Formats: sequence, structure tokens, C-alpha cells
Amino acid sequence: MQFRATRLSILRMHVGPPRNANSPDRGLTPLWVLGAVIYGLLVWGLWYAAHSSSIAHSLHGHLIGPFFAFALILGVLWAFG
Repeated sequence: MQFRATRLSILRMHVGPPRNANSPDRGLTPLWVLGAVIYGLLVWGLWYAAHSSSIAHSLHGHLIGPFFAFALILGVLWAFG
């Protein structure tokens, strides 16, 4: 079985003019602040729910390590997902 090689045209992205490193466009935008606030509320809600249920009791008080690991994983997924 042979596959015929075709030449595909590569589409170029329109990037726009370059910006300076201290450009105000790179600062915190209201959307980033909103995302951080929602993430903080979500993590706080999960902490509250973990202490309200029997999870904290079943881990014998060792909740901070697993919760911190979960918050880090959730943070990566939240930022890049």
C-alpha cells in the first residue's frame, strides 16, 4: 500500500506587531482576577466540604497534604485547561 505525499500549505497565524516587555497588555486583566477569585472560592468550598463530611475524620487529621496536592492539580487544570 502506498500513500501519495501531498504538499500541504502551511497557514500562518496573524501575530500582529511586537509588544514591549513592559506593555500594559501583559498585566493582570479583570478576567485573570475573576478567574483567580473563582478558583479561590472553589478551593475554599472544597475545604469546607471536606471538613463538613467525614473525610477529615477518616484521614485522622492528615487532610492538609492530600488537599494541598489536589489544589495544585486543580490549579494547573484551571489555568491551562
